[in-house]
Amino acid sequence: MKKIVLMGNPNVGKSVVFSRLTGANVIASNYPGTTVDFSKGKMKIGK
Repeated sequence: MKKIVLMGNPNVGKSVVFSRLTGANVIASNYPGTTVDFSKGKMKIGK
């Protein structure tokens, strides 16, 4: 299993990308600092 880390500046859409890829429920809002905890999710790529 490979691991991917999403890192970046505040308020650029990391949580939105994460939730779309994994289907996990992550709180996203229009101001920085909403997601302050680590979240884990899984997704299947390919076959």
